[in-house]
Amino acid sequence: MDAIDVVILANGLSTRLDCEPPYAKTLTAVAERPILDWLLSDVRDVPVVGKIKLYVRPGVDLPEILQPVLDGVEVHRAEPAGYFRDAVAAQAPLTKTVIIDSDLSVPPGSVRSFILSFALSECDLALGYQYVGDETRGRDIWIRIDPSGTVGALGRGLQPTGFATVGIFGWGRRAYDRAVANVGSEHSVTKFLSDEVSKGLRVVPVPFASAVNVNSADDVNLANDLLLPVIAEGGA
Repeated sequence: MDAIDVVILANGLSTRLDCEPPYAKTLTAVAERPILDWLLSDVRDVPVVGKIKLYVRPGVDLPEILQPVLDGVEVHRAEPAGYFRDAVAAQAPLTKTVIIDSDLSVPPGSVRSFILSFALSECDLALGYQYVGDETRGRDIWIRIDPSGTVGALGRGLQPTGFATVGIFGWGRRAYDRAVANVGSEHSVTKFLSDEVSKGLRVVPVPFASAVNVNSADDVNLANDLLLPVIAEGGA
């Protein structure tokens, strides 16, 4: 089984949170720990994980409390060039890679399961998704999963399907080569992934019980509501 690198992109501008720059959303506390702490704790001991790379903006201070989970992590300081460009630049060309939104809050063990599902598949793409039903928060990227279990389409312009992507995806060499060919365009990651799905690139969809991308105080409250009961039941 090939090793999988993990990239956490935390060098965005954090413009949707009311905070003084420089700041990284991944340092926002959810269930009494920074989001980054939860994410790194979930990936550090996965047997198939090779390198773990964290990208933050220059001037962002990583608190001392994170040092145990940062041990062995490659920390890169760079200004954002755009999510798609940053994702492509962070990947080693011949390595399967999982890209994680640094503001993604999910139950413990969820990211580990995603990585293992991608590692065991023979697909070039992996997409995380959750069931949201009729609820929409205006930023949803819908995913259509066909009766055979294959991903038929994804995008914001889709008719709502009840299933929305979460802030994590994986790509292998074939998808990465196509990304490199498109990185000079105006493509977003969503547009690129949508195009690749429509071209028939094989995708493994990985379900998440719940997930929140933390962009506001309301999102923090929602993430707390989702995580605290899990922790109370011994899920961390």
